[in-house]
Amino acid sequence: MPKSLTSSNSFSRKDRLKKPSEFFRVRKKGKRLYTGNFTVFILPNGLEANRLGVSVGRRTGNAVKRNRIKRLVREFFRLNTKNISPGRPVDLVISARERADVKDLNTLTRELLRVLKKTDEKPPRTNINESAGVQ
Repeated sequence: MPKSLTSSNSFSRKDRLKKPSEFFRVRKKGKRLYTGNFTVFILPNGLEANRLGVSVGRRTGNAVKRNRIKRLVREFFRLNTKNISPGRPVDLVISARERADVKDLNTLTRELLRVLKKTDEKPPRTNINESAGVQ
């Protein structure tokens, strides 16, 4: 396969959150959004590209169900990374809720894009003390 085809359509290591400290930072400092099946944490990263971390706990279901959810979330990210916060690269941590029931990629895409579009509409919150110069 030509290199250009695989590199633009793949979910490479540079697109992933890998270290526990990266997950922790996004969960601690990021904005939290809820859907029926997921909790989404989003934090601007200052890099050139969006990055994704996926978390699916054992309470979500057996290994087959957990792995399917992770594959679908990664595929959603791969196909929609250009639509996620255009012009402002972010780190995303998508955590499946305990009783997540994901039927297919189309349902998951609608659910996640709906909540991610809301982040583009609202300006980021600022701390009143920071804007006034108070420490």
